[in-house]
Amino acid sequence: MKLLLYTIIVVFALNKTPMAQPIGSQNRPSGKETPIESPDLTQYALFEKSAPRPKTTSPVDTELPLRIEPKMSVAFI
Repeated sequence: MKLLLYTIIVVFALNKTPMAQPIGSQNRPSGKETPIESPDLTQYALFEKSAPRPKTTSPVDTELPLRIEPKMSVAFI
């Protein structure tokens, strides 16, 4: 009998969905006024369609262990 009762409690607990999500600190209104956007700053903005594209490069043959020389740039991805 206890097993049946525990099973029913677990089923109801797992099927229960919250009615509303709690408001996080990033979504809570701060009470401050929205800052005025300066048109002078739009010249520094980057947009997907107008952003400069990186230059294409060709692959470089490497062998292990890498020999890192002075003033050599290395990027870990």
